[in-house]
Amino acid sequence: MKLKELRKKKNLTQEQVAKYLNISQRTYSGYELGKSEPTIETLKKLADFFSTTIDYIVDRDTDIINLNGLEYKKAKLMRDILQMSERKIELIQSYSDGLNQK
Repeated sequence: MKLKELRKKKNLTQEQVAKYLNISQRTYSGYELGKSEPTIETLKKLADFFSTTIDYIVDRDTDIINLNGLEYKKAKLMRDILQMSERKIELIQSYSDGLNQK
């Protein structure tokens, strides 16, 4: 898992992340060390917290955009777009093109 890498990039302590998750620092440390695995709900919280995907956290990010580092609104928009149908993406692209021409 990439939890330690993500945490260090944000200059956070294990205690700070654990507090956000409402778990002990020891439990969180176990996740980083691979001694235990977080639940899917905890993984969802971690993905939101670090503005990335669960796949990225668990090293399954073959062709997935790393949203880490983007501000929350932009990261959320990117996650939403990745789940949209091609038709909706075309509509958004058309709208975006119009905005960029002004």
